[in-house]
Amino acid sequence: MHYNIELILIEIAEQFGMSQRSFTRIFKAATGVRATQYWQQLRIETAKELLASSNLIIQEIADQIEYQVCVNK
Repeated sequence: MHYNIELILIEIAEQFGMSQRSFTRIFKAATGVRATQYWQQLRIETAKELLASSNLIIQEIADQIEYQVCVNK
């Protein structure tokens, strides 16, 4: 699954024949949340599921949901 929200929003908007700005405005009006907030929540839920149901380490999960983890060594 790809989580680059900007690319996803552009692709979805194009499928509906509208600009990204129009799509995000309509999305918020319909759902009550911004598309980026919704997408972030999807990433969090996916990470939670992977933490609970797999043996993946946090870095592997972060890689899967395309979340950059900063580790101070």
